[in-house]
Formats: sequence, structure tokens, C-alpha cells
Amino acid sequence: MPLGGVCDLAEAARLGIGDGAALDFVGGTPEERPELYDLADPMRRLPSGSPALVVHGTDDDRVPPELSRRYAQAAHEAGDPCQLLELEDVGHFEVIDPRTATWSTIVQGFEAVVKMG
Repeated sequence: MPLGGVCDLAEAARLGIGDGAALDFVGGTPEERPELYDLADPMRRLPSGSPALVVHGTDDDRVPPELSRRYAQAAHEAGDPCQLLELEDVGHFEVIDPRTATWSTIVQGFEAVVKMG
């Protein structure tokens, strides 16, 4: 269950999000290290064979919500049950902090995905 996650590592590398965090994590670009992106990039690991809940705030200024949207679509196309939970007017850190008001919504989404599996 990624919470504001980098669900498309190759795209994150191309965009340079997190001051190049994806490049640092993998040790190069997708063209330079394709074998490592094949191992580490959730987008390249589809189908996973497991149901998933992907949570992202629409106001996330760290990781673009489009990465989660693309992953959820690709998961569906690959045959994986995947629910995208986009939280309006929510930033990056609110979805990872269980003390926020959004947490109960995330728990409800998780419970729905568990029932899918």
C-alpha cells in the first residue's frame, strides 16, 4: 500500500523528483541501469498478483499524483485488482502520518482492498 509513493521509478528519475532521489537510489538512469529498474520499479513489476491500494494526496508537492494514477491504470491493465484513493486538498506528509484526519479514510480504503483479495 504505497502512501504518496513513487510507483513509477523510471518516470520519477526522468522528472528528477526529490532532487534526484530515484537516480541516487538506483545508481543511474533507466537507460544506464535497466536491470536495476526492472527489479526496483513497481511499474515494471506488474502484474504483482496481489490487490493494492494506492493512496495519494492531490496537493502532494513532493511526488506528483500522476505517478500513482499511472500505476493504478497499469495495474488494472495487467489484471491486478488495484484501488486508487486520491485525497482532495491533501499533501504528501498527511497520507503518511496516522495522526492526521485523513488516516481514517486511508484505513477504510485499506479494509476495502483486503476484502478484494
